[in-house]
Amino acid sequence: VSTGERGLVPRGTLFESYIHDDTEPRRNGTYQFCVVGVDLSAPEQPGYFCWEPTGRFDRSFAFHELDQKLSLERYGRSVTVGARPLGQRAGVQAEAAHRKEGLSVGRVVRWPDFAEAGALVHGRLLPDVDERGRPVLSCSCRFPPRHSVDLLGPMLWTWQQRFPCAGADGVQPRILVLDGSGRLAKTVQDEFPAAEVVAADDPPRFCRATLRSHRDRSHFPVCIDGVLDCSTGTLHLSDEEFDVVVLPFVLQRLAGADESRFLALVREALRVSRGLVLLAEDA
Repeated sequence: VSTGERGLVPRGTLFESYIHDDTEPRRNGTYQFCVVGVDLSAPEQPGYFCWEPTGRFDRSFAFHELDQKLSLERYGRSVTVGARPLGQRAGVQAEAAHRKEGLSVGRVVRWPDFAEAGALVHGRLLPDVDERGRPVLSCSCRFPPRHSVDLLGPMLWTWQQRFPCAGADGVQPRILVLDGSGRLAKTVQDEFPAAEVVAADDPPRFCRATLRSHRDRSHFPVCIDGVLDCSTGTLHLSDEEFDVVVLPFVLQRLAGADESRFLALVREALRVSRGLVLLAEDA
């Protein structure tokens, strides 16, 4: 295995990296990443799953990229000792970064400090890893959720354990996810790699700039060809067209907190699914 000069990097390792966001320039800035998993699907070129505090820019780094980042991190700290406490730049809380506040030159969006109760390593808050080395949020995991994808994580993990989506007689199972950003659908696809995952949204919602930015970042196609009508809670699909239908956080997001529209969507999902309807809602 090619792992760089110092071998495999341990989980919980922190480093900083500058992020440039063409879609939302106000989010440009330096973010602190944490190594949360390792991808050994290609042992000769392992990759590292790295998360940052807001969850918007989570990504994978090749072993040579991460080795370079850590070398720069060590050099930066060595030349700033005495100039700043612990050689660190001023930090920005994740909540402020979500609101696009405090992001400026010389400031870093950080995870909680090692000495704090919320520290990922010392607080035992790192996500779990699956058999592929990917970070997962199981029901026993104490990792604090950062956004809707993290909230969906324990639910997906539970669904995997109870309803393995393997496909009968070698037929690829089909999963419909009502998701305009593509982020949730991509997460479902990652957790069920053997399935065909389709994301669908209502065309009026599809045009919003925020949804476009999430789709561009997740690189997951979203179907808007009249599949979903949020105003009536209708799915223009045939009966039992999908094996599974996933409704993630649709009460507020798609039904506008209207219980009648929400129930209409649930009824439509039951009609369209030949197997399961998986419903996720936060309190």
